[in-house]
Amino acid sequence: MRKTCSIVTALVLSFVVIGAGVTAFAVTNDGLLVLGTWNVRGYPEKTSDRILWFSEELATIAPDVLCVQEIGNQDDVTSFLNRERGFSLAAFDNSSDKMDNAIFFSHGTQIVDLPDPEGFQHPAQAVYFRYRGLDATLITIHLSWSDTNRRVEERNLLIGVVNEALNIDPDVIVAGDFNTSGKTGDTVYGLAASLGLQVLASDNAGIGTTYAGSLYDFVLISPDLYSEEALGTTHVVVFGDTQIDIARKVSDHRPVIAQFRTDERYADSTAWPPKSLLSFSWNATMLSDPTGSVCLSCLDALNAAPYEDFHTVDGIGDTLARRLVAGQPYASTNALDDVKGIGPAKMQAIIEALCTD
Repeated sequence: MRKTCSIVTALVLSFVVIGAGVTAFAVTNDGLLVLGTWNVRGYPEKTSDRILWFSEELATIAPDVLCVQEIGNQDDVTSFLNRERGFSLAAFDNSSDKMDNAIFFSHGTQIVDLPDPEGFQHPAQAVYFRYRGLDATLITIHLSWSDTNRRVEERNLLIGVVNEALNIDPDVIVAGDFNTSGKTGDTVYGLAASLGLQVLASDNAGIGTTYAGSLYDFVLISPDLYSEEALGTTHVVVFGDTQIDIARKVSDHRPVIAQFRTDERYADSTAWPPKSLLSFSWNATMLSDPTGSVCLSCLDALNAAPYEDFHTVDGIGDTLARRLVAGQPYASTNALDDVKGIGPAKMQAIIEALCTD
């Protein structure tokens, strides 16, 4: 598994208007996380105008976590991280399929890239992530479109995958292109019920997630996540009339976004990384290199650490712990020394406690 980590930078609260006056939310440093899913019909685009359009629209939507369907290989993932603003991590495993799934994360997120659940035509991608107080297992999928029997098999396979994911954490997200026909026995609501999950309905439900009007792209979440962190709906991003032609060339799907609270009081994971995940397997398929699966820089750990983590460090009391949380995100580990009351000795103690295990 090849991972990429980079320095955390500050992200600010913004409300943006996309296309013809359709409002979507891009919020990061105010206690919310924006998750998006987008079937992009290949990345990167082959022409400069499409490349520029995609980057500009993605920057406007500004998801903190983005599930991408139909990305070809590791070079494409590396290109995405180098080109698209705000992303520093990727959960991705290359396969012979040219329509792989990838998950990209913004600065300040910690991840454990889980082994991919097997048996899907387009390999599913699974990851456990934490952003401030939000920790969850995230699975992105692209179920078979042309092979109906294969899609039925994948739906049944997904039941077992979600059951195992719920053993990791009560917060589970399954996002992507479900290719459900909407006919009896093939609806996303029926699938969600079989998985024990809930569909995050759209706040503009009359709009298809494809330009043909189909409803294929959804975010499904576990009841625990629905009752605590989810804000209740998704939003199908609509581009303005002047953008339709280029938008269709980039993808026949529209992006779908959801929002989640990141309040520490809802956090389920008390230690990072959760030791149980270092040897986690789906159906006894073990990680070949479990220690190598953790993509976590020291700076990422410091910027995602909740109050409780700082407070457990020797010499860090209530006041200092609150100051340390208030100072996030830090541009470098040395920036800890700028917090009132934190000198070199305490800074070293914090780094040793939060960055090593």
